[in-house]
Amino acid sequence: MSRNNNVRVDGIDVGATQKNLIGAGGLALLVKYLSRTGFFRRVNSVLPSPGSNAGYAPEVYIKSLFALRLLYPDGPAPLSRIDEMGKSRAVRKALGVKRLPCSEAVGDWLRRMGGCERVGTLEDKTPVLGGYENGLERMLELFYWSAGTILRRMGASMDGVLDFDASCIYGEKRCDEWMYTDATGSMSYLGFMGPVCLMAELERGNHSPSDNIGLRIESCIELASRHGKDVSVVRTDSAGYTSSVINACENACRKFYVRADMDSAVRRACAAIKEEEWLDYEVETSKGVAARVLAATVHCMEGTEKAFSLVVKREILRAKDGAHPALTGLDTQAYKYWCIATNEVVKVEGSDEGLTPAQIEEAFNDHCVVENRVKQMKTDAGAGRLPTSEMSANRVYVYIMAMLSNLFELFKVECLPAVYGNKRLPTLVRELFLIPSKIVVRGHRMLIDLPVYLKHLVPIYEQALRAIRENVRALAMPESGLSFSRMIFRRD
Repeated sequence: MSRNNNVRVDGIDVGATQKNLIGAGGLALLVKYLSRTGFFRRVNSVLPSPGSNAGYAPEVYIKSLFALRLLYPDGPAPLSRIDEMGKSRAVRKALGVKRLPCSEAVGDWLRRMGGCERVGTLEDKTPVLGGYENGLERMLELFYWSAGTILRRMGASMDGVLDFDASCIYGEKRCDEWMYTDATGSMSYLGFMGPVCLMAELERGNHSPSDNIGLRIESCIELASRHGKDVSVVRTDSAGYTSSVINACENACRKFYVRADMDSAVRRACAAIKEEEWLDYEVETSKGVAARVLAATVHCMEGTEKAFSLVVKREILRAKDGAHPALTGLDTQAYKYWCIATNEVVKVEGSDEGLTPAQIEEAFNDHCVVENRVKQMKTDAGAGRLPTSEMSANRVYVYIMAMLSNLFELFKVECLPAVYGNKRLPTLVRELFLIPSKIVVRGHRMLIDLPVYLKHLVPIYEQALRAIRENVRALAMPESGLSFSRMIFRRD
């Protein structure tokens, strides 16, 4: 017979309380931190202000979009959920505002910032667009200022490696166009140094992943250099296998690791490697020790000024049942190749200089980390679901979500215990932010009252607040006005 585990309830009474209850008590910590760094002050000074006293300051729109992502971290959250947030007095108190704009107002503000707000209609029903004349440029300025400043603050933990990648953002809105994947959407170009996003540019879907990639990488390098961090290594996938990227790295004495396209010239170079030049290596992977058959050869491509090395990995092609494929009329084995183009010195037998092919492959494989960061930018930070049908407004939104990602990384470093350092944004939000709480404000002081079963979080909250109060300093403010827009390559 099982134990009696039921709680007796004879009746239920329903009432309303004046206490401010919130399901995300940790939201107030992040807002307090961003206020301490001067981020919202910078937002209001850079972005255009409303034309009347009845309008909201730019920081209110930024807070609304940040809260939308943090309160609904597990899926695509449409702008309409901002209306739900605005009804909660506790959410408003956590954000430090008296009122939140409605979802339509937030959408209009994104379009206004992008200069694509509909302000009228001509006789032939053609829409007349308006908005802030330089709103998109100012948002660009805000993002790259924050990215560079955060990079400077976290510079001690950076290794000088720039990872660049392009990624499709699928959609079926009016601004989406056909991409090389046979689907409609937009193309994003993202550059990372460690966890910090240095570039977050959005283009129409009919742009290729390699579109002006040399100029985009150059923009990331200049941004990092301006903030005291030199880029020593550039890594990218096959989109960067272009003469412009290779020449730029060679001329600047930077190492590059680029996935090579398997074009006809590369295939001939792989086939020309002698059998005795293929060597067996054991490589440490996340799943244990794996065997690799690797070799290296010298290669060049049209437009490159110097030859470079190709580190080649080969595998035997097998049928689905594991047997060797039948090649009628051929006695040779069938192979599949993967190639890494690099200007790294490849170690040869009897030499102590350079890296072995296995070490070069291992150095390039770290690029998979940035591919995960791209996925996190799209899913965790919400950049993978664009909210409007206007490209310029979506660019504004991507800048804001990239800022959230960067600021959150800095918040983890400066305010949270080291155990949270490698956790993704949704995981951290669920563990520390989506906490049922009671918020009370008395005499300009806020009390966050956690339930007793979560009392183990009280020391963590207190540690974060102590760090905000004693250690966090304001982000460096630039002396000049708009400057990054002349440095960052953009299509239009």
